Amino acid sequence: MRYFTYVNVYKVYYNKVNAVTPIRNLPFGGIPKKVVREIKKSAATGLDERRLNVIGYKLFTNPIGIRAIAYIDPSDGYPIIIPHLQLEAVDHNRLYFPVTSLKEDLLQIPKNSKVATFAANFDMANQIVKGTYTGTQQAGDIEYGLIEIEEIYNSSPPITGKIYPVIETRPKVTKFPKEL
Repeated sequence: MRYFTYVNVYKVYYNKVNAVTPIRNLPFGGIPKKVVREIKKSAATGLDERRLNVIGYKLFTNPIGIRAIAYIDPSDGYPIIIPHLQLEAVDHNRLYFPVTSLKEDLLQIPKNSKVATFAANFDMANQIVKGTYTGTQQAGDIEYGLIEIEEIYNSSPPITGKIYPVIETRPKVTKFPKEL
């Protein structure tokens, strides 16, 4: 722990692992750029709002990074975590993932369920994005899933904590009424 003080680690937890899937290779890419452009064009939200900030957008569009999707398994209530390096931002308001690698795992995610996604780079920047998985769509011969962004948590400096939606705060009280 003492060597991780620069990472701002102040609590450590442990989890009891109930089940593990067999080790499988994770492919890095393989989707033609033309199909990616088609997905981004058809799945774009067109909103002026920008839920993902600059760092979050870079994390979810960087070709090299760590990404995962998690959801609660409705059959037993335990979380399922699926590593997915191809999870990417369509725009600042929506994420997509091709259902090409780990297809049998990704198709188990229930439609309209709440999911959490994690993205990190090798500079220790990371964000957790929560949202609703709205199901799969087709672009050419590639099937892809969409996630509507609802909440973003940033755990790297300069601002740690929930960054979207913006938390309303009250102004600091500096003057107090006289006692009666």
